Amino acid sequence: MIIMRGIRFKVVVIGDSGVGKTTIVKRFLGEPFSEIYIKTLGVDFYSKSEIYNFKGVGKVKIFWDIHDFGGQPTFSSIRRLAYFGAHAGIVVFDVSNVQSFKNLKYWLEEFVTFCGVRPILLVGNKIDLREKVITLSPKVGEKFASMLSESFGIEVPYLETSAKLGINVNKAFKTLAQSLFRFRVTKELILQEARANQS
Repeated sequence: MIIMRGIRFKVVVIGDSGVGKTTIVKRFLGEPFSEIYIKTLGVDFYSKSEIYNFKGVGKVKIFWDIHDFGGQPTFSSIRRLAYFGAHAGIVVFDVSNVQSFKNLKYWLEEFVTFCGVRPILLVGNKIDLREKVITLSPKVGEKFASMLSESFGIEVPYLETSAKLGINVNKAFKTLAQSLFRFRVTKELILQEARANQS
C-alpha cells in the first residue's frame, strides 16, 4: 500500500457556545459521548492523523491540528492569536437553536478577517433532536452554504451531524480534507497560469 507523504492541516472549529463543537471533535478522536456539558475556556487543542483515499490522488495521510474555540465573546482576543496559520474552518450551529444559525455571520466574518478566504465546512449539529423539538430544515443550511460558496468563490459544503450519535462526524473531516485538496489544486493552477503569462 503506497501512501503519500503526510500533510498537516490546522483547522479551527468555531460557532456559538453550546452548539456541540467540542463533542464533534471528541467523537472524531474516538471518545464516547458525555451528557456532562463543560464550556471550552479560550481554545483547546487536539490532534489526530487519518488516512484518506482520494480519487485521482490515492491514499493520503493527514495530520489534523484541531483548535476548538470557546464560543463566548470574552475569548475573542485569545481567538485572534489562535486563528494564525489556520488552513480551514468548521463552522457549527445547532439545528434546534435559531440564534446560533443567525450568529454564523459573526463567526464567518471573524474567520475571514483573520484567515482570509479559505476552505470552510458548514455543519448543522444535533439532528438527533429533530424527533423531539422544532428544528431548522436541511434546506436552510444548504441555501446558506450555497450563498457562501457564491460569495467566497469556493465551494462551501454543508453537512448535518449528530455528535451525540456519532452521525457524519468522520465524514465532516473527510469532506473538509477534500475541500482543502481542491483549494490547493485551484491555487496551484492559478499560480501556473500567472507564471505562464509572465514568461
